[in-house]
Amino acid sequence: RTLDIGKLEEKSGSSREAVGTQRRQRRESAVLAASPATPKRARAAVRMSSHRAAGGQPAVTRRKPRRLNPAFASAHGINDSKNKGDKTRPGGPGRRPPPSRDTDGRKKKVDVAIRTARSSGKMNLSDCALSRLPDEIFSLRTNVTIDLSLSIDNPGFAYGEDEVTLLDISDNSLAGGIDERVSNLTSLQILRARRCDVAEVPWRSVVLKLDNLLTLDLAGNSLSVAMLELLPVTMREVDLSNNSLTRITGDDEPPVVLPSLIRLDLANNRLNKLPMRMEVPSLRHLIFAGNEIGEEFPDALIRECGKSLTTLDGQRNKLHRVPSLVGCKRLRVVDFGDNALIDVPQIGEDVIELNLVNNKLKSIGGLFAEMEQSPDFRSKLGELRLRGNKVESLDPAIVRCLTSVAFLDASMNNLKDLPSVLGYLPCLRRMPLEGNAIRSIRASLLTNTPALMKFLRGRDSAPPGDDYLAGPDPAGSAGGALTKVEVGQAKSLVNSALAGTFTLDLSGKELSNMPGALMAELTADCANGGGTVGGRVRRLVLARNSVEQLDFLAVLTGLTYLDAGQNNVRDLPDVLAKTPIVELRLARNQLSSRAIAGSPTCRVGDPVSTFATTLSTLDISGNGLEWLPGALSTLPNLSTLILANNNLTTLAAGTSDGEDSGWQKGYTSLETLNLAGNNISNLGDLPINLIECCPLLRNLSLANNELTLIPPELGVLDSLTSFDLTGNPQRGVRMDILCRRASDQLAYLRSRLGENDLQSLESKRKAASGTAPSGDVGEEADASSCSTQRIDELRRSIEDITLQLNNVYLTEAKKYALKKEMKMLKASLIKVERQAKQMNR
Repeated sequence: RTLDIGKLEEKSGSSREAVGTQRRQRRESAVLAASPATPKRARAAVRMSSHRAAGGQPAVTRRKPRRLNPAFASAHGINDSKNKGDKTRPGGPGRRPPPSRDTDGRKKKVDVAIRTARSSGKMNLSDCALSRLPDEIFSLRTNVTIDLSLSIDNPGFAYGEDEVTLLDISDNSLAGGIDERVSNLTSLQILRARRCDVAEVPWRSVVLKLDNLLTLDLAGNSLSVAMLELLPVTMREVDLSNNSLTRITGDDEPPVVLPSLIRLDLANNRLNKLPMRMEVPSLRHLIFAGNEIGEEFPDALIRECGKSLTTLDGQRNKLHRVPSLVGCKRLRVVDFGDNALIDVPQIGEDVIELNLVNNKLKSIGGLFAEMEQSPDFRSKLGELRLRGNKVESLDPAIVRCLTSVAFLDASMNNLKDLPSVLGYLPCLRRMPLEGNAIRSIRASLLTNTPALMKFLRGRDSAPPGDDYLAGPDPAGSAGGALTKVEVGQAKSLVNSALAGTFTLDLSGKELSNMPGALMAELTADCANGGGTVGGRVRRLVLARNSVEQLDFLAVLTGLTYLDAGQNNVRDLPDVLAKTPIVELRLARNQLSSRAIAGSPTCRVGDPVSTFATTLSTLDISGNGLEWLPGALSTLPNLSTLILANNNLTTLAAGTSDGEDSGWQKGYTSLETLNLAGNNISNLGDLPINLIECCPLLRNLSLANNELTLIPPELGVLDSLTSFDLTGNPQRGVRMDILCRRASDQLAYLRSRLGENDLQSLESKRKAASGTAPSGDVGEEADASSCSTQRIDELRRSIEDITLQLNNVYLTEAKKYALKKEMKMLKASLIKVERQAKQMNR
């Protein structure tokens, strides 16, 4: 190729000129951009145009770093150096930034606290981001304007600093300590300074002068020394937990005299001993968990507060020995877990929870000192935790006393076998045993507590006494002997029935009658004097047993629900007449039509049966009824009637065995009628009576009977939402129509009526929907009084459930069940009130 040197030099010269031009333009742009007289947008445009003129791409401008909101940084403890300093705003030189929102919010909160203190005597300065206490709280009467008007909301005075009773300065940063001017609050009763970074408290200059102090809360600080001997004798609660305390008295260990002290919390500190001289006769709760106490627990302290102590929490220490706790008659909770105990502490019979996990115990012998004095000694211990020890065997004599224990944790020990008496404990529900060396029992049984207890009962006979479960082949006795529920379980069953939905569940217990031990518990008086225990039970479930008589219902005077299905009940007792049962389920028993007709179920008259007037749901399916008792039609509040799977053949009105039988006029509150699975071939006046008397009917089932003809009058019941006629030998209505929804079936049946018949039936239906059923004045008055009684009962039930929902100890499941029951009761109340309004028109 030929190289043209001239063109090459010309090209290189033009390139050098272009580069020089670009450099010159960049210098000019830099000078222009740096000039303060040039607006901000103009400077940015100059930079961009110069860069494009140089042949480059648009420059990526660096984003200006964002500054944190000062209020956010202060609230979260962020030390942002970029926020410090008095910087001016761009475009506004010399202007100071606006005041911080945090400063405004803190000042506003302090002002509100001071105004509240002047009106109520209680000052709450918690979480105000204070580094020192404001001067205003020590001169509350300064610059105060008092309103002398006669307004109801006007107090007419203002509290002074010497009248303040509560001061809460928690969650601030008071590293400088508590202001000594707090001693001027001479009426102070409650002082809280939690989590304030306080390292020292002026005990002598402040606390000693507060003669009316009742509560002192200094938890979560950095205190190393406390002087309890300087506290006033009026002190009731002291909380010094989560500090760095090494001692709680002076150097010479003076005596601590606090006769009114109820609670002392010293948890999570660095204490290595407790004061030997403490006069605290009213102390109930002593908590010193999470310390380094290695000496034995002082006996003098136990003797001093033994008559009042209820909670003793000393877990996570280095204790080797604990004195006897038998003298503490009110002690309920004992916790010495994660220590170095070699022997178990002796406890009284009233302790309900004992935690001894992660110690060095080898035996549980000597746990109950009173056992040697009384052979019939029984402990109320409900939880016993022995996990992580070196226990080699469970003393049968000790286990025999644990008739109330429900949870026994013996895991991670050196157990090689289990005593057979464990299988007879009536309340035992769970017993973890993993981590042991038990070889005599299958591993599958060790993880299944009920199966394990049954296996242990098969090893040996039951111990003497009435507080244990029966053996594998108990000798039954007539009149209520138990096979799956024994005397020891009676208390547990009754206690569970007195909470939540007040349900006594005895289903599947193979009972032939109510056991004597359970009857004794139900007839006992309540602790609060509100009648008997049985009177508080609201629901009784007896399904899947062999019960023949229901005479025991006399003790359940407040029962509203009874499920006795799948038993051998032959008749209903007279005591049922005084029971306000709303829902009665007696499916799959041996009841006859005569038993139902002569029972309190149908006894509406003089005297009036409480049971007959309150009954809303009656399920007597699967019995031996051969004819329908006519007296059922008089039940004023019966809304659900289930007669399925009986031996009914006709519903025509008549008499049987001297009683009215068949479908009679009435059932004014009926909403659900189930006659499926019978042998009915004649409906009698059922269609006409349903049209005239049952305007609320929603569900009707006549399936699986012997109907050869379906009356077209049923088509007028346009209130039905569920209608079942399948399984009958009729040929008048095709199967595809019977499988359609209720409205289509009713429309088809209505189309088969004549015009005059349809108008006549429609007028009857409208009359039934708009007015009360026909009857004489006496019957209407009785029905009205029954409705009023039913309304009052529903309202009382709703009030009872509302009171139960106020219990803060209810579980979520029980709350859900109570709320569901309340919704059902409210729906029933609305329905009954509507019926009452229709009857009063």
